[in-house]
Amino acid sequence: MKTCDFEKPSLALVKAYIKKHDEVAWYYNNEGKALKYIIKTFPKNDDFCEVLLKITTLNDFYSTNIKNHQDKIALANFISQTKDFDERLKAGDFNLVKELSSQSEELSPNTSKRYYSFATKYCSMHQREKFPIYDSIVATHLKFFNQKFKFTSHFSDKKLKNYENFVNIIDAFQEHFGLKSLSYRELDKYLWGLEKLS
Repeated sequence: MKTCDFEKPSLALVKAYIKKHDEVAWYYNNEGKALKYIIKTFPKNDDFCEVLLKITTLNDFYSTNIKNHQDKIALANFISQTKDFDERLKAGDFNLVKELSSQSEELSPNTSKRYYSFATKYCSMHQREKFPIYDSIVATHLKFFNQKFKFTSHFSDKKLKNYENFVNIIDAFQEHFGLKSLSYRELDKYLWGLEKLS
């Protein structure tokens, strides 16, 4: 289905996509179950090996595009050595996303690549209700719905790459279309499913 053919979001429509996602996207659901198991087994982020295992699994399952193994090691070092990382996750500290994504600039100073999507997904896998996931599919659909239905003021890709702005836009999307009863995870299933399951 082309983006221009998407219907106006409603609670019933979004729930139908979520149901379809849970029934059809078995591979995606099984990967989600595996990630939940890993988080249950290794809930903290103060051990380098455990963090590296979570980074590697997340990168493989959710396509976060960390292709350099040394970057995975550096990210695991950064996370495991940040003393208050777990407390900040529980508090929903959006600055964690900024700090994690900006590590790529230090790892590869001559590239414009940032591990922004990875950072949102890593935080979300630990605290799903506090950290919505950013990826290019979600961004594309948010921009389309705003152009068509004006649920908030105009925003650019650059604005979406600021995590606090991104969360505010997701919240505005929920509010405008009467979706406040849904979790960030459920919204992700819908916005992702528009491209993958239509």
